[in-house]
Amino acid sequence: MVSSPPNSLPSTPSRNRPRASLLTFSPRAPISNAAAPRPRLAVAAKNSVLPTGCDLIVRGVGARKAQSDPVKLLKTTIGCIQKDYPDLAEVPVIVKQFSSRGDWVPTAYIHLDSRALPKQASESELEPRTDLLQSWKDAIQRHDESWEVKWTPLTHGKDKRLWVRFSQLKENSKDPTFQEKCRTHLLAWAKIRGYPVTNSYLNPGGVTLCMASPKDVDAIIAHGLIDKIPGIPYSVQPVRGRQVEIENAFELAITGLSDDYDQEHLHDMLRDWLIDNFESDGITSLAGTRFVESEPEIFIFHMTTWKATSDVLSDDVRERFQNYFTAYKLMQPPQLLHHRAPQR
Repeated sequence: MVSSPPNSLPSTPSRNRPRASLLTFSPRAPISNAAAPRPRLAVAAKNSVLPTGCDLIVRGVGARKAQSDPVKLLKTTIGCIQKDYPDLAEVPVIVKQFSSRGDWVPTAYIHLDSRALPKQASESELEPRTDLLQSWKDAIQRHDESWEVKWTPLTHGKDKRLWVRFSQLKENSKDPTFQEKCRTHLLAWAKIRGYPVTNSYLNPGGVTLCMASPKDVDAIIAHGLIDKIPGIPYSVQPVRGRQVEIENAFELAITGLSDDYDQEHLHDMLRDWLIDNFESDGITSLAGTRFVESEPEIFIFHMTTWKATSDVLSDDVRERFQNYFTAYKLMQPPQLLHHRAPQR
């Protein structure tokens, strides 16, 4: 495995490790307390699923300098890391711009250049090398903590992480210019506060500002209710754009955990069902589970490998899931969290 750099980069390059360390794929560890043999058989997939979301999104690159070039800045950073860490220099990556239709967006993508990696013969090493991208993810995040490095949550050119919505500022039938005036006041307020804004939107449900830095989004949301913005006649409560971040490559989601159900009990049921149905030689393929407080109707989990992930996405498993959880009409079979964007 490729080692991740420490919090501060050393002044001299690290000793180069043997190239063989890059060639061996290591699956993620199974969930720790689920290694005992279970009575059910593993599920075989009928059809294969191509992996998606096998890339990184880097936000806030050059956010403090308007019209900066995030691709150029990120390439420079990658070059610096490669000089100090020869191991990572052996893991080729490609930087791509955020599709922004001409707007300035200090965000870019990083892909593993899999074509430049040595060809592998064993089945395990035909896995998407998210482990190598994880090493780059850690290295870039430590290089500049003002940036945010995550697994790409949506298709390229779409990202709600930098949105701040003001839902109180809805359309006003008595004043057709109300929203436009509010947007002008919000932009002036953001400028005074030192929050760079890349774009803004109006819709019947409110006004949205697209910020340049995720740290600015967090600061605005943490402030809570804003009592006084010059020109806006009442207090406003900013909220985030609705989007679930991906914490582990190829995370999956089971949706529809309604408040009508005992959600804690459902979490246990789902976890046990995954352990029972996805195992090999008595070892589960489930690597971990989590939930997001802002999205209590979603159960999130990830598997040890992409092969195990694609098994979960198979038609066989969809049918098995629906039959087993038939009493829970609102719950939907597993799907990749990537691409899935809750609407609000």
